[in-house]
Amino acid sequence: MAKVSVIMPTRNRLEFLKEAIASVLSQTFRDWELIVIDDGSTDNTRAIVEAYARNDFRIRYVYRPKGGLSGLRALGVLLAQGTFVTFLDDDDAFYPEKLERQVEFLEKRSDVGLVYSYLDMVDEHKNFQRIWPTRPALSFIELVRECTIQPNAALVRREVFAKIGSFRTDLKSCDDYDLWLRISRVFPIAFLPEWVGLYRWHASNLSLDWKRRCASHVQIFKDLLKQKLSKEERSEVVRRALEVTYWRADDALTSGEYPKAAYYFFMAIRLSPFVGNWVGWSRFSNQAYRLLKPYFAFAFCGLMGMLSYLKGAKSVYAKG
Repeated sequence: MAKVSVIMPTRNRLEFLKEAIASVLSQTFRDWELIVIDDGSTDNTRAIVEAYARNDFRIRYVYRPKGGLSGLRALGVLLAQGTFVTFLDDDDAFYPEKLERQVEFLEKRSDVGLVYSYLDMVDEHKNFQRIWPTRPALSFIELVRECTIQPNAALVRREVFAKIGSFRTDLKSCDDYDLWLRISRVFPIAFLPEWVGLYRWHASNLSLDWKRRCASHVQIFKDLLKQKLSKEERSEVVRRALEVTYWRADDALTSGEYPKAAYYFFMAIRLSPFVGNWVGWSRFSNQAYRLLKPYFAFAFCGLMGMLSYLKGAKSVYAKG
């Protein structure tokens, strides 16, 4: 049984996949298994990974089309046999001492459920962009304020999943953020100040889909508010839920997505009738404007959405 299970979802990314696998093969810590789960690739992924597997028994190839990122990660957790579990997206990479340093840390700190470290964020041509995180989070409340953990920066005890569950497959993105939040409520998390890998920031990153990410954050915070939280925790979750919900509403309004904007304005008002006091404003310091704008925006977007619907219905009726 391997000490560490590395879970790698992939789909049609051969230009990066080989480097990702090579970064696992180059680890100074050798007691690992690599589970590559293919989400229905149409390129030469299967042949390449199976060639690696023939040369190294620690590598497993699993074909699971249309599993989605969260589904593939959840499947990887089920298949994992290691004492510790880590994740590596097919366009990212580990540095050689990633596993050695983090395994050593968790073996010394039996109370810690998750440890994570610095990453170098680069573009698709490996030009350095910045270090992540700039300010590590070490508690649930700090993680609510900002997600500072990337999957390939973390190492998790496998027993953690038995207690808090695996990745949620109902979220369209941010399943990892949801997992970190759930872990931080039950187990201590720790930050090891070493550089353990690189994270590619490029046009096809799922994390760049702001609207999808925002919608997932709204759902995550709504679900958290149904749970038993301390007064301080609830206040912070409400604040972030209001911010994200309002941002999404305002963005939908700007882009003319009136039904969606009305939905998110309504959600923000439901979270707090005084949502205008919670949102950070870059201008318009007038208190009455701040308090009333969400209500007027909700009414306007609802009306515009209804008019748009009636116009479409009338057009269909005329054609019929």
